[in-house]
Amino acid sequence: MLTELTAWPWSVFVAIVLAIYDNHCGRRAPEAYPQVLEPIRRYDLYCRWLQNVVSLMNHHEFMAMLIGLTLSVVLGFLMDPAHSVLAYKRPGVQIVTDVILVLHWIYSLVSLFLEGEIFIILVGLISRNETVETAQEWKQNKHDVARETSKGNNIHVESLPDSDDYNELLDNGEFVHSQRQTPLTKAARRTVSTSGVSHDGTAKQRGTSEPGICASGMNLTPRCKGLRPAILDSVFRFADRDEMGLKPLSDSTPKAAAEMKKYVGLLLVYVPILSQILAWPTYFVAGRYLGQQDMYDAKFHFIYEYQLGYVFLAVWLVGMTRTTITILANGARAPARVNRPDQHVYKIMANSGPLKDAPYVLMANTGAVGRFNRAQRSMYNTDESLPMYLMCTMLAASVFGPIVLLPLLLTAYGRITFARLYIESLTARGAGFLPSMIGEKWTEGLVLLCAIKGIFFKPAKTQEVSSRKSSADKDIVPEEDKNALRRMHFESLVNFVAFNRKDPQRVFLPAGAPHRFCGTRGLN
Repeated sequence: MLTELTAWPWSVFVAIVLAIYDNHCGRRAPEAYPQVLEPIRRYDLYCRWLQNVVSLMNHHEFMAMLIGLTLSVVLGFLMDPAHSVLAYKRPGVQIVTDVILVLHWIYSLVSLFLEGEIFIILVGLISRNETVETAQEWKQNKHDVARETSKGNNIHVESLPDSDDYNELLDNGEFVHSQRQTPLTKAARRTVSTSGVSHDGTAKQRGTSEPGICASGMNLTPRCKGLRPAILDSVFRFADRDEMGLKPLSDSTPKAAAEMKKYVGLLLVYVPILSQILAWPTYFVAGRYLGQQDMYDAKFHFIYEYQLGYVFLAVWLVGMTRTTITILANGARAPARVNRPDQHVYKIMANSGPLKDAPYVLMANTGAVGRFNRAQRSMYNTDESLPMYLMCTMLAASVFGPIVLLPLLLTAYGRITFARLYIESLTARGAGFLPSMIGEKWTEGLVLLCAIKGIFFKPAKTQEVSSRKSSADKDIVPEEDKNALRRMHFESLVNFVAFNRKDPQRVFLPAGAPHRFCGTRGLN
């Protein structure tokens, strides 16, 4: 898109991006944390595209790149429909052009969704940090020191007596932000200290003093070379966790009912509506502009004639059942204070002593954590049988049509009830598990019935069709076909008589009427 607007070759834009990356994102800033090799500055936004941190000293370049990307995808999103209209008005079929435009429009939409979120986040970070006090200190000199001055090393810049010396040091980049002066650095040191690792990465627990080795024995030095946006993950691993490793309990901790209500609106209302908003335009665009309408009509006619629509409905209902169970599990996660990506909470079941001879590690089964574990287990129990049940449902629905909805609805009720009761109690889950098993085995029985009928029994309709085929081979007209011919001959005779009464000189004979019934052989 930019190549078309500016008439520049694509290599120019690649060179610009590489220059920005090499000149501004590849240098280590003096304000970077000493234990991290990547430049880390104030805004602390890690970009996986650049494999670097975007912050105070390079956010202008990154913002320019985001503006260019946003402009490109927005123009592509708006211009592709216009090009489609122009291509449709041209004579002839241009399927390749339409396909390319549709694919590019989808690409622009996805890119806008991914890149637009980053753009909004960066605008918010810049707006916030440009107004708060902690960001203004970087624009001032009250926390900067100068090295190798006439008065010595690490002299505060505001205490430099000579303005020429001040300007020379400023031009040479000798001003260094003092990390010991700012409240932000002091707070970071307190956080590092409470995490068990010193500011230089030295562990302070269990008597370990070797640099780069934490209390658990994990070497932190390789992680310093990784692409991390801030201080090492090992430092902030428990920054948002309590002494038990869970999210801290506060007044803002959501309840299960509120969390379930949020996910019901998202997964059962918003997402299905969005899926239909995407599905119907896809159907109309592909049918109208890609020449697929006749093919779609033939397939839908086949689906309607043989009641195969219930196959699609059954698969959709199975998906909604799985979504409902997911909502129950997400509702139990919030009061358990288990953050993602953790899917279970395990506990060392030591009865006494120091870990009591290395006991087994089992899932916690009491309190809010136990309810969350049981909710997750109910969801995984459904997933374990879901592939086989979904296959049986599709096979049974292709033969029995709407009848398969009976065991399907019973299974859905049982699975949802099973998950809901499993969260509350371990022993109460049987009230939902039994109906789900009945529905699943009912469906499997229908599949086995189809196999038996299809292998060992010849349906009556097949026998009737065979008898008709043999009768046609012998030039014998079945009785119902004879009745249809008699009715057609009688109507032809009535029309012939009525017309001759009005115009005796003219004979009317409908097409296909045999001459021997109308007595019109040789007449004009």
